[in-house]
Amino acid sequence: MTIIKKFPSLYQAGHCDYYFNLKEFWKYVIYAVYHGAFSYYIIIYGLDFINGDDGILIDHWIKSTISFSLVIHIATFKLLIISNFWNIVSISSTILSLIFYYTCLGLLSSTYLSYTFQPELTGILISSIEYPSTICALIFLPLVALLPDITLKLFEVIGRPNPITYV
Repeated sequence: MTIIKKFPSLYQAGHCDYYFNLKEFWKYVIYAVYHGAFSYYIIIYGLDFINGDDGILIDHWIKSTISFSLVIHIATFKLLIISNFWNIVSISSTILSLIFYYTCLGLLSSTYLSYTFQPELTGILISSIEYPSTICALIFLPLVALLPDITLKLFEVIGRPNPITYV
């Protein structure tokens, strides 16, 4: 409570509705629609003509798993972009959250659990990473999808600093 009384200027951005207003809300909604459409259409239509070593096209389960994984990557990296500082906690929690996601995906694609919940998930993780194009998609497409976010963040930092920047 003493910090609040000593430094009331730290809370000036909240009083000015800098972070939570209608414009910010719609900006996040538009970004969400863009990221979702990007994740769906690029994967569904981009991997349409890629064959495996056996000549079989990538099926819908693999495409949808890659698409959902891309959404997880984009959302995780978006949290890093909107945070104002990076430290060991934020970087490690980002890495651990992705490890947790892929651990859960691996467990759910195991024979016993996949037959319990959804038989089509059997071996989906291994099947997804067999194709080099899917690995490249999971590495590079989040960066491409987040280019508008990064650009806007840089313009906001340079052109529209928040009220507590000068504290």
